[in-house]
Amino acid sequence: MLDPEAVEAKLPSSGSRNTWFVLGTCALSPAVVEQCFADDEVHPLARNRHTPADALARLARHPDAEIRRLVATRPDLGPEAAELRQDPDENVRGGGPFQGAQHLTAQHQTTSSTHVAPITEPSDPGRASHETQRTAQHH
Repeated sequence: MLDPEAVEAKLPSSGSRNTWFVLGTCALSPAVVEQCFADDEVHPLARNRHTPADALARLARHPDAEIRRLVATRPDLGPEAAELRQDPDENVRGGGPFQGAQHLTAQHQTTSSTHVAPITEPSDPGRASHETQRTAQHH
């Protein structure tokens, strides 16, 4: 849902299963965002693509490294990205979208430069003649 006021009006009660889904996927009003911070229920905000930039900046400085790591994985970060690349927690520094992309690029280069030749004959010549005889018996 992209109407923050409608989301606020229909927001499930805190603690229900649907609350985290709504907080993690819908556009949220400033009042709902502030309530999330007040209740320390910010985990869904870190993943929500509709979270406002000012809230993302606050989340990038959150005391919980897991929240900062989630924010670091977002491709839509502004100046917070540079901050998070300098984070004292290694998992936060490694969670950024640029480092993840570099890892995938390096992995692709490694696997695409490896050539695997098809095996057409068994490496044991004695086994080859045994396999040939067994195949001939079944046909």
